[in-house]
Amino acid sequence: MSKWNLSRKAAEKTLEHTRQAGTRHSNMPLTRQFPGGLNHNRYNRLKGNWYCDVFFNSVKSVDGHTCAAIFYNGEYAFAKPLTTKEHVWAAAYVFVPRVGMPEHLITDGAGEYVGPKTKFRKFFTKNGNNCKISVTPPGQPRYNRAEHGVMWMKKRMKLTMRNQNVHPRLWSYLLIYETDVYNRIWKAKHNRTGWESVTGNQPDISEYLDFDFYGWVWHWDWGAKKAQLGRWLGVNRHVGEALSSYVLRANGKIVTCTTVQRVTDLDVLLPATQRLVVLFDKEVVGHLDSKAAAIKIEDEVSAARILDAEEPEDDDKIVFECDTLEESDERDTEQYNAFIGSKFKTQRGGKQVHGRVKDRVRNEAGSLMGKHNANPLLDTSRYVVEYEDGSLDELSANIIAEAIYAQVDDEGRDYVLLDAIVDHKRDSDVALDESNGFEVKSNGNRIPKRTTMGWKLKARWKDGGENWIPLKDLKDSNPLEVVTYAQNTGLVDEPAFAWWVPHFIARRDRIVSKLGTSKYWRTTEKMGITVPRTIEQAYALDKEDGTTLWQEAIAKEMKHVLPAFKDGNCTVDQIKKHKALIGYQKIRCHLIFDVKMDFTRKAQVHII
Repeated sequence: MSKWNLSRKAAEKTLEHTRQAGTRHSNMPLTRQFPGGLNHNRYNRLKGNWYCDVFFNSVKSVDGHTCAAIFYNGEYAFAKPLTTKEHVWAAAYVFVPRVGMPEHLITDGAGEYVGPKTKFRKFFTKNGNNCKISVTPPGQPRYNRAEHGVMWMKKRMKLTMRNQNVHPRLWSYLLIYETDVYNRIWKAKHNRTGWESVTGNQPDISEYLDFDFYGWVWHWDWGAKKAQLGRWLGVNRHVGEALSSYVLRANGKIVTCTTVQRVTDLDVLLPATQRLVVLFDKEVVGHLDSKAAAIKIEDEVSAARILDAEEPEDDDKIVFECDTLEESDERDTEQYNAFIGSKFKTQRGGKQVHGRVKDRVRNEAGSLMGKHNANPLLDTSRYVVEYEDGSLDELSANIIAEAIYAQVDDEGRDYVLLDAIVDHKRDSDVALDESNGFEVKSNGNRIPKRTTMGWKLKARWKDGGENWIPLKDLKDSNPLEVVTYAQNTGLVDEPAFAWWVPHFIARRDRIVSKLGTSKYWRTTEKMGITVPRTIEQAYALDKEDGTTLWQEAIAKEMKHVLPAFKDGNCTVDQIKKHKALIGYQKIRCHLIFDVKMDFTRKAQVHII
C-alpha cells in the first residue's frame, strides 16, 4: 500500500486485477551476473482454451501452399498457409507475435506437435511462460474444436468460389480473407466481435465493405501513368503502408498495392472495360492453369480436414446468420410471428373445437401470404392451424385474433368452468404424510401443517379439456368441488387436506350459496398462449413453437435489471463473511411471465 501510496481497498483490487509472472527470488547475496530470464511481457496473454490443427487442400496454391494451420478459440480464428504440415512451427512463429500467447493450447498427437525436439514444442517451451499444451485422445478429433471453425470457413470459401468464379489456386488468399471476416462478425457470447474479444479493440471493416473478394479493381503501380485492371484478393496489413491490398495481375503475379479503387458498375458497362475484362480473365487463367498441380493427400486424413472436400449435405442455400437473437423491436414485422403457439376455440362443422397455431403460410415461391398489420384484427397474414383431431387448416390472423379476444377478459386471461375433478396425484418427494405432516404441541394436540405442496388434481372443464391443476389453486377457485372429491376418495385425513377441509364442511351451506357461478382463472394460459412459470419452461415453449419470443422477453428484461445485481467493489465471499456491504440483506427474486394484449411476450423480475 505504502509503495504506491494506495488505500487498502485500491491495493487489494490492484492485486486482484494484475499478475506477477516475473517475481525475483534471491536468498543469498549476489556474487555474479545471472543470465536474463524469459521476457514474460513480450507477447499478449490469451485466456481460455485455444485449439490448433492442420488442414489440407487438394490443389497447390499459387504460392506453393499445400495446407494451412488454424488457431481457433470459438470466437477468433487465425489461418497460416503452409507448404507442408511439418512447417506448423512457422504458423506459431506468426500467430503468437501478431495475436498472443495462449494460456492453454490443445492439439492432436501428430509428430510435428508432440515431439520434445520439434520446433513447435521448443517455441512454446521457450516463450510460453507456463503455456500448457494438451493433446487430444487418439482417434477423437471432436475434442479439437479447430474443426468447428474450419467447417464454417469451408462453407464460406465454397460459396465465394462459386459466386465469384475464383480460381482454385487462390484458396490460400480466400482462407485468410474468410478468417478476417469471421473475426469481424458479432458473436453473442461476449456481445461483441471475435476481434474485440481477443484484442480489446473495435475492428475496422471499411476495406471489407468497399471491395469484394476476387472483384474487379483499378490499381496504380509506382510511377505508372495509368491504372491497370486487377482482381482484389484481400487486405494486407503486414506489408506496406495503411490500406494495402493484395491484387492479382493479368500475368498471374500477386502484388501489394496501396492505391486501389473498385471498378464501378458504370465502368463495367463501357465497351473498353469489357474488352479488358475478357482479355484479363483469358490471360490470368492461362498463367494459373499452367502451373496447377494436384496434391495427393494421405488416406487417413478425414474429409473434415480437407478444405476443398465435398460436403455430404446440399449447401445450395447457405445462409450465414448471427448466433443469437435479434431485438424484438428491430425485427421485420412480416417475420414476427406472434400468433405461433397460440391456442383458441372456434366453430368448425357446427361444433366448438380447439386449435393451435403452428406456422405462417407460404406460397410456392416461399413468400409469406397475407399482409401484416399492427392491429391484429386488420392483419390478413395467413397461418397454419392444427386441430385436436390432427387435421390442418389455414386461417387469417384477424380470424384467429377475433377468436382469442372473444375468450379472454380485458387483461387477456382465459377462464373456464369446472365440470368435475376426475383424478389426483401426489409427489411423495415433496408432499407431507402422517410422519411429518403434523406438529405436536406441548399439550399433546396434533396440529396439521398448513401446506398443499406435492398435490395436483386433474380437472375436466365444461369445454371438454382436461389438465392438472395444483391443489392450492383449485381449492381457492372451487373449494366445494375439492371438498366433495376429497370425501369421496378418502383424502380428508391427508395433511394437505386435514388443515382446511373440516372447516369447509362445517360451513357448507354458507359456501354453497356463493358458488353458483364459481370459475377458475386459467393461470397457465393467457390470450390462448401458454405462460411459463420458469425460465426452463420458457425455453422449452420456444423450442416447441420454433420461435424465440420468450427468450427475447427474458433478454430484454435482464438487460435493464442486471446493473442492480452488480456487487460493487467487493466479492461474494466477502459479503458472506460480513466483510463488505455490512447492514445489507440478501433478497431473493424470480422472473414472472405475462402476455400483453398485443400478444407480445413479457418477462419481469419480482423480488420475493
